[in-house]
Amino acid sequence: MVLRSELAGFEPCTVEELKGLARVALETLGGDPTVPTLPGFPPTVLAAREIPTRRAALLDLLNGLLSSEKVVRRLYAALGEVEQAAVQEAAQDPRGRFDPALFRAKYGALPDLGRQRSGYAARRDPVPVLRLLLPQGSAIPPVALEHLVALVPEPPATRPETISELPDALPTRGAQSPTSVVISKTEEPALRDVHAVLRLVEAGLLRVGSKGRVTKAAATSVYDVLAAGDFYARDIDTTRALESHDPHVGPLGIRPFAWALLLQAGKLARIARGRLELTRAGRLALSSPAPLVLKTLWNAWIGTDVLHELQRVELVKGQRSRSRPLGPAAHGRDALAECLSDVPEGEWITIPALLRFMAACGLTLGVVRDLFSDRKVCPVSMA
Repeated sequence: MVLRSELAGFEPCTVEELKGLARVALETLGGDPTVPTLPGFPPTVLAAREIPTRRAALLDLLNGLLSSEKVVRRLYAALGEVEQAAVQEAAQDPRGRFDPALFRAKYGALPDLGRQRSGYAARRDPVPVLRLLLPQGSAIPPVALEHLVALVPEPPATRPETISELPDALPTRGAQSPTSVVISKTEEPALRDVHAVLRLVEAGLLRVGSKGRVTKAAATSVYDVLAAGDFYARDIDTTRALESHDPHVGPLGIRPFAWALLLQAGKLARIARGRLELTRAGRLALSSPAPLVLKTLWNAWIGTDVLHELQRVELVKGQRSRSRPLGPAAHGRDALAECLSDVPEGEWITIPALLRFMAACGLTLGVVRDLFSDRKVCPVSMA
């Protein structure tokens, strides 16, 4: 008797779809004498490629075929390279599930699963062999999974697409000529900046608002002690139209704005009478090696909720709505930290390649709480 759990992949199929699957199975096997005898289906029937007409008989036939390790091996060998990779990926899942989004992000293509049709179209359209092992395109039937787990090799590890050297110029949207590449080294300046900013706090020179964000005067003080300045010059014209694609960062800049929040997230500084003052941990950090202090700040920032980075991006609309549409930033930071830890040191990676790598690893970078309930948030405009 055929168990319902064994046919989990075939039960949703229509009779015409089952006939198509049975037909392509027998055609692929081609009267192979090594195909085992199936209950109710003598070898002569299988060799003649006679297709049953009743649903129960079709299910019995498909279940019987996929119960054979030899048949499963033959079907797998008949697949193309991309289709075999799909089976390899699905066989690694305990339930044999296939994720098209992860597969496309990793391999850059999708396997041929044909089109799920009914009626005359189902009889007319060719059925790919892969549909026997992924009937609905979502999971391997349990009856075949046990054979495939032992049969197929492990899929290749997911690796990011990196480049060793940057070009001298890159095309820029809205510009007629390529833009020269400027490399901004951040590691060495940060090692010097962390103690310089801590000394500003020790001197009581960082005034902040009630939410811990630096004032314009305090941002200027931070800028003056930065080893490599900010990413953009202080005299940038922030009144220029956003559509011109010029930098638009505001008077607080990026690094001057960030340092005050990083120190608070890492419990190295706290608000006291409108200024930042060092905590006990902050005073100890003044004499601690800079790499250890930066590691403390990084680990603390991953889980902090003092700021969502996209709050500073004015192109993301609807941020002040009552539903607070931006999702928790810590979730996205966890995904980014895990992803970046797998990128080889000394290599460059483009943002699209990084996002594809994240998707292939099953990591999600959520921005909004509910994409469909609050349509005022438009992060797409940032592209």
